Amino acid sequence: STQSTWEAVGIIMGLSSQVLGATVLAWGNSIGDMVADVTVTRQGFPHMGIAATYAGPLFNLLMGMSLSLLLKTIKAGTSVAITMTNSIIILFVFHIGGLLIALVGVPVRRWTISKKVGIFMLCYYLVFSVFYLLADFGVIFSTPWKT
Repeated sequence: STQSTWEAVGIIMGLSSQVLGATVLAWGNSIGDMVADVTVTRQGFPHMGIAATYAGPLFNLLMGMSLSLLLKTIKAGTSVAITMTNSIIILFVFHIGGLLIALVGVPVRRWTISKKVGIFMLCYYLVFSVFYLLADFGVIFSTPWKT
């Protein structure tokens, strides 16, 4: 299966399943949405494109995580502890940071999004990727988060 193939690639390259999830799986899940959002926006429906850009990931985050955690707790018969690795915490921090940048930055710019904002957001994603990889490999934040 595709999952087994990517797990094998991860093992060979020394990548954790978290890195594969935050890169290959995330990109694979998002490319179709991105193409659809850009297409809708270019066809003259920017509000629909922007709404879908935020609503799709929000749905995945809330429904996907809620459903998987619900099924896990039903199977276990009790609450289940989740190990919060430094990589996952970095993911959360950058996710919230990206939302805050959009929440504050777009209204401050009078609801306009320029090329500079787009470039900034791409750079923000690259910085996240570097931090995420460095944390996963233990180069930074090598001491585990205390839960």
